[in-house]
Amino acid sequence: MLPPPRLPAVTFDTSELTHSLNALKKAQIIGSCYAFSHAFVYFAYAAGFRFGIYLIQAGRMTPEGMFVVFTAIAYGAMAVGEALVLAPEYSKAKSGAAHLFALLEKKPTIDSHSQEGKKPLGQQQQQGGLGLLQVLPTSPYSADEASSVDTGQGLRKQAWPKRFYIYTSCFNESINLILHEDTCEGSLEFRDVSFFYPCRPDVFILQGLSLSIEKGKTVALVGSSGCGKSTSVHLLQRFYDPVQGQVLFDGIDAKDLNVQWLRSQIAIVSQEPVLFNCSIAENIAYGDNSREVSLDEIKEVAKAANIHSFIESLPEKYNTQVGLKGTQLSGGQKQRLAIARALLRRPKILVLDEATSALDNESEKVVQHALDRARRERTCLLVTHKLSTIQNADLIVVLHNGKIREQGTHQELLRNRDIYFKLVNAQSVQ
Repeated sequence: MLPPPRLPAVTFDTSELTHSLNALKKAQIIGSCYAFSHAFVYFAYAAGFRFGIYLIQAGRMTPEGMFVVFTAIAYGAMAVGEALVLAPEYSKAKSGAAHLFALLEKKPTIDSHSQEGKKPLGQQQQQGGLGLLQVLPTSPYSADEASSVDTGQGLRKQAWPKRFYIYTSCFNESINLILHEDTCEGSLEFRDVSFFYPCRPDVFILQGLSLSIEKGKTVALVGSSGCGKSTSVHLLQRFYDPVQGQVLFDGIDAKDLNVQWLRSQIAIVSQEPVLFNCSIAENIAYGDNSREVSLDEIKEVAKAANIHSFIESLPEKYNTQVGLKGTQLSGGQKQRLAIARALLRRPKILVLDEATSALDNESEKVVQHALDRARRERTCLLVTHKLSTIQNADLIVVLHNGKIREQGTHQELLRNRDIYFKLVNAQSVQ
């Protein structure tokens, strides 16, 4: 038989008794320190007078000298007494500092500042010759390091401000340049991924997840709360590493890639965007801190995010202050501003994590239109519980208890009449 449930009053009394005992113990310690600190002052007075009289009787000190020394002793005793009053606070501060220093000394498993790891190169080839004749030296990281590079044939090329790897090939006196830039293609793969959070090692959030996403495709992850949708996004950004399996970018394990490079290829629009207490232009420019961003480029991404016309209607336009956490803007306006900021980086992979879940119907339509434009020509991963926003996705993946229960297009899943069908019907009723 199960034991009878504890009454709320009994639970409350037990909890309060613990707090009362702790408070009483603390009061006793503070009271003792306070009493001892004041007693110490008077003990010092008594000892000073007694020893001073002894020295005067012995002829080793004058009365005037005794009072000078006594004053110094009195001030010293008062300082010690005041310090003793703070002894309990010192103990608490020492304990807190120990936790702080222990935290500072911890080294993260995934170091976001590390320069180690691969930085794969995308490729763009211009029309021209065929045979590979020679490889030029890697161009410098900045124009300050060198002004030009030598081809070895009397030709000199100006240093490129970005990291490009230049190859020359020649056929029938035509020159061909193949430009390699630090960028990924955008294909993703979860290969037999299992994961649990370190604080809950007995609860697997993902169990053998295998999912392939082709570059340029839009894939939606849906399912009930706790099924692993947001966890997949965390693994994609490498906030955590899988316990088992691999997360692959263009066929390369995320563990082998440079963390900064990997995250620079991904832009994310979350449910509650973070805006800074500065102008609209500055908030958008924060999307790419690696370079100077022109106002024309800011306007371009604002148009793509469907917020340019609203900004132009403001008295100060792009210099308008958004307020602390964007309090001067509505939810839909903040979300479109976040989309513009994400697009500024020109990411190959766009992640939309519940981007419209907190918006009303009117704002959702405007933001959804901006998201549809933002998804073009890039790999997009949608995480949402609003099924009306993912009907045009190339692939819809339904997660259940960390596993893929079903996947397909909107129409295919409706015909299956499984979890997705039930979710759609439940939202239609609501």
